[in-house]
Amino acid sequence: METSSPNLQPDPEPNHLQKEAFDWLVRLSSGNTSSEDLKNFDDWKAQSPGHEQAWQEASRVWQGFGQLPEEQLPGRTPLRVSPRSKTKQLNSRKQPRQGSAHWRWATALAMTVLLFTLLLLIPPPEQWFADYSTTIGERRTVSLPDGSTVDMNSQTAFQLQFTTTQRTIDLLTGEAVFSVAPDTARPFTVSSKQGTAQALGTEFIVRQRDAHTLVAVHEGTVEVHDLRHKQQAILKAGEALHYNSAKGLQPLPLADWEIISAWREGYLLFQNTPLPNVIAQMNLHKPGHMMLLNDSLTDYHITGLFRLDALADVVTTIVETTPARIASVTPYLVLFY
Repeated sequence: METSSPNLQPDPEPNHLQKEAFDWLVRLSSGNTSSEDLKNFDDWKAQSPGHEQAWQEASRVWQGFGQLPEEQLPGRTPLRVSPRSKTKQLNSRKQPRQGSAHWRWATALAMTVLLFTLLLLIPPPEQWFADYSTTIGERRTVSLPDGSTVDMNSQTAFQLQFTTTQRTIDLLTGEAVFSVAPDTARPFTVSSKQGTAQALGTEFIVRQRDAHTLVAVHEGTVEVHDLRHKQQAILKAGEALHYNSAKGLQPLPLADWEIISAWREGYLLFQNTPLPNVIAQMNLHKPGHMMLLNDSLTDYHITGLFRLDALADVVTTIVETTPARIASVTPYLVLFY
């Protein structure tokens, strides 16, 4: 005979449950939790399996966000609550102060998130000193005085140093495709934090992000120098390498130019790309920040072609093809957990 618990009810709308779970997080973490609050919280969780699941998911998001590093969330371990009689609860003059403390805590959290969001929107220092730069989501093509062109990806900045004997691009940050006009009297060199890439009449890409430099060649040849490790290599069409301060020149598999430069046509092209790299690519083109909180998701890969003006499709694909869930703390802060 099948039996059912009279306390269990059909699960409400999941999004509504998630909002309720986050409301309980704020309420129970305010530092003014009463025994009655805990009882109401237990009753709420017991309404259905969906309530318990929403709570566990919200707890993982909250702890991963790091707002409460020194204490476990309620529901995982019991809170220490000082016993109070109903009479004291009704007559205490401190009740309004408890309520105000709750709102002070919630306001402080909101201000922290707001400050974090504003910091994300401030242009990096490299853009302050650049001759040419692009903002988040911006792409542009620059024509140089020698007839060469530079296709700049989002969040890219460089300085221009052209003289009668040399043509130097100082790539401060970001990624760009260089289509170089021939000039045998003046070498064309792209300098990054780790080294240089000198063109020998060619089209190539240089990416300088997170203390790593990548060089890939579409046409012609490029001579790459790793200044720290005193290494050099010559790349031909279809070849690529990367390097940083810790490691010298590291050859990459045959470079797929269509994947590397898809952003020039307004697309992101992923081919079995690890999820952390997918999120990093989206962060380059979308205002705000996306964070991956669940380490178990790093082994998942994404394949697909997506428009840069419809990055919500990437988020949908991640949710549909991996166990990842999302929570929007603000429109500019999205968490994958």
